[in-house]
Amino acid sequence: MISKELDITFCIIRAQRLREINQQNLSQQKNNGGDLNKYAVPKGKKGNYMTKSNNGCAVSHNDKTITLTKSYAKKANTPGTKEFRELSKLHKAYPDYDIVMRTATITADKDTHGGLTIERIEKIINVQTNAEELMNEYHSFVAFWGKEVEDKKTGKKVMRAPYGKVKSWYLKKVKEGKINEALVLVSAEANND
Repeated sequence: MISKELDITFCIIRAQRLREINQQNLSQQKNNGGDLNKYAVPKGKKGNYMTKSNNGCAVSHNDKTITLTKSYAKKANTPGTKEFRELSKLHKAYPDYDIVMRTATITADKDTHGGLTIERIEKIINVQTNAEELMNEYHSFVAFWGKEVEDKKTGKKVMRAPYGKVKSWYLKKVKEGKINEALVLVSAEANND
């Protein structure tokens, strides 16, 4: 009987001590000008920390939101599904959090190169003043990165490099000034058929 009372007393004292330590930490953070929500996230994590993230559902304690993807929300709409149960548990755990749909981030300053195909890149290179040198460099680039595939239009075997590699090589050449930008614009407009 005495040992149970000592265990209970020990637990109460320990809980009080932990409460005091937490209060001290919070007051120190407040005195340092910190945001209390900011300190609720694990160390080393910056920005908007999401504690629970799985296939389509994330909880953000900084924004007080539960973010869903479109497909997850569609599945959570049907009672009895795994997603429905998970969302109900989250809503019970965080009743004051808003449930929002995830949206794509659109960057306004992103460079776009609409309509830039491998064929157009080859035509632009052929219009340049140093076309022969650039074409040799382009063919050696394609030989290094490319593989032999069947052309869909002609049905012949041709060497093709991945589009991303060709595009990055081309844009690097434009930035280096090896390709005349005025000719690029003229040939791009002429080839816009």
